Amino acid sequence: MQRITPVAYRPKMSQPRCLSQMISGQAVFRSWRTLVRDEHGQDLVEYSLLLAFVCLAGAAIFIGMGQTTKSLWMTVNSRLANANQPS
Repeated sequence: MQRITPVAYRPKMSQPRCLSQMISGQAVFRSWRTLVRDEHGQDLVEYSLLLAFVCLAGAAIFIGMGQTTKSLWMTVNSRLANANQPS
């Protein structure tokens, strides 16, 4: 299904009227100004940055908890091995 953008939200791209406008860069400047003011897709970028932050925080926690988990399992393993020894 194709999304139709209302006319009010469509950026207006001005075309250069003559060679002097193309050489002076006025058309390029207007195009960049219109592009900067256009806010379509802003939410997608924000949610992507939030997701990246959550992934990085999860990876940091996972790496930080690695040594603690390893020492916990070593303690449990040694206690089970000692409990299994005949007296």
